[in-house]
Amino acid sequence: MTSRECLKDLQLARVYHGPKDDLMGALVGPLWPTASIVRRLTGDIRSTVFGILREHLLSFLEANGGGGKVLWLSSHKVATGDVDVVLRKEAFLFDDLMAALQTGPRPGDEVHWCRRVLATLLHKGLLEWKVVRVPGGLFHEKGAIFDDRCGHRTFLSGSWNETLQAYTRNVERVDVHRG
Repeated sequence: MTSRECLKDLQLARVYHGPKDDLMGALVGPLWPTASIVRRLTGDIRSTVFGILREHLLSFLEANGGGGKVLWLSSHKVATGDVDVVLRKEAFLFDDLMAALQTGPRPGDEVHWCRRVLATLLHKGLLEWKVVRVPGGLFHEKGAIFDDRCGHRTFLSGSWNETLQAYTRNVERVDVHRG
């Protein structure tokens, strides 16, 4: 394995504050192509995050021979359009996910394109999404675990949801734990 294939070789700060530290470009983005498994737990998750994750998801899939595994654990508050995708996956599928990720969405079609990515990942078994219902409350934990092919793990904890807004506009804190 080359150093780019192992999480331990990535130069990461101990703490990131978004948006000034560019959570996606400086932290989460570099972790994706190095990982073989990505686990994400969050209160709010939306398919529109694939718009900003596009290149990193493509690199993740390429590095894992078109495979890899993404596991989401989220609250039951799911965007209506994403619920529709889960219920009617077949209506949203891309014939060629890798080509779709390479070209990206057409202008004006970003939201629908992201939903199609979600549907295709679910359909192909590359993404497993579980929803947590808390009676009288809300699952609100935030974290991510990235495992690589070398046996290394990086854990992120903080305040950010898996949404476009969290990565680009919100003031967020993410702590990096290596192991």
